[in-house]
Amino acid sequence: MKKHLTLLLLTVITVHVYPQAPPTSGASATLPILYINPHPQIGGIGEIGIVSALIYNNAGLTQNPALLSRNKKVAGIVTNLSNWSNYNPETFLGNIGIYYSIDNTNTFGYSFDYFHIGEVQFADYNGTRTPYQYYHSLRYAHTFCEELSAGAGVKIIKSDLAPKIATSFYTLSVDLGLDYRKQFRVSEKADIRMNLGLSAQDIGPKIGYVKSQKLDNIPVNVGGATMMTYIYRIKEETTVSIDLAYQLEKIVVKTPNIYAIDSHGWLDEIEKSKNLNLTSHLGYFGSFIPSTDNSLNRSTSFINKFGTELRLSIKETMLFALRGGRLKEFESKGGAGYYTLGAGIGVYGFRFDYSRLLIPSNSISAYSLSFDIEL
Repeated sequence: MKKHLTLLLLTVITVHVYPQAPPTSGASATLPILYINPHPQIGGIGEIGIVSALIYNNAGLTQNPALLSRNKKVAGIVTNLSNWSNYNPETFLGNIGIYYSIDNTNTFGYSFDYFHIGEVQFADYNGTRTPYQYYHSLRYAHTFCEELSAGAGVKIIKSDLAPKIATSFYTLSVDLGLDYRKQFRVSEKADIRMNLGLSAQDIGPKIGYVKSQKLDNIPVNVGGATMMTYIYRIKEETTVSIDLAYQLEKIVVKTPNIYAIDSHGWLDEIEKSKNLNLTSHLGYFGSFIPSTDNSLNRSTSFINKFGTELRLSIKETMLFALRGGRLKEFESKGGAGYYTLGAGIGVYGFRFDYSRLLIPSNSISAYSLSFDIEL
């Protein structure tokens, strides 16, 4: 199915965790690959990845790099594939990642993501092109104490959304994260674990799809999350766990310039102080300034994410998990949202995960095969 590039990019943004596309002001530098979660375990639990159950060692490769180090020595590999057949049979997102702990407190990770958009018809140029984007991600996490970890990562990104028409380019972005967890004994057979997390993803320089014009910031994804896990030991080596999680996210974009048309038809600045060529980092703060005029809205809305997982672990060799989630915008921003479903099964370190995003009139499936081991 061939689609015009503009329509496809809006679809790409829409089917991420944000049912409504970001506004054009300050968001024209959007890199679609950065807004699509490749991990079905995270996708099934409502796209919540700033916090995660301790058993998912590879969760830190996606949203919060601090999750890679949790006071244990681990190693593993994971591969993910997203199926977009409802939108374009040729479109897919593939991902492969590895991680290794040199000791209990230091873990390194690497992942490669490739977004193949498929064949796109460019009517104005009387031809077709095959747009794509990819990035290499390097990550490091350190455990400061049994309860606290921090992590950082850098992505090296290549974008070519209109081959031989628009400018292709390389850029980079930085991810930061914190993870705090605490476990409490509530009875002889039951524990409760609390988890708090913070992350800021894709902090980067200005970019642009027009040659020699780098005017827009990469939108930054900032968020916080909490998870409560109830763990019940049926037998000494058999446990049932229930995770309840909530995550709040916001896409942060640079403050746009604000103009109006006067009686003579000329464009005049309304507020001189806001017509600034702000730096990459200072410009983000304007995204949090409230605006009562929707036409001057400076950013997309906050997104509420709710997720749950029911998990059975047997002798640390077998795992069965069922997941569900809900994503919803603030009502003041339209209240759009959708549901997610997922499942996982594991044996002797190998695990298969599946998720499905139930977007109205459409759905997206993702699959994952992983192997990890505690060293």
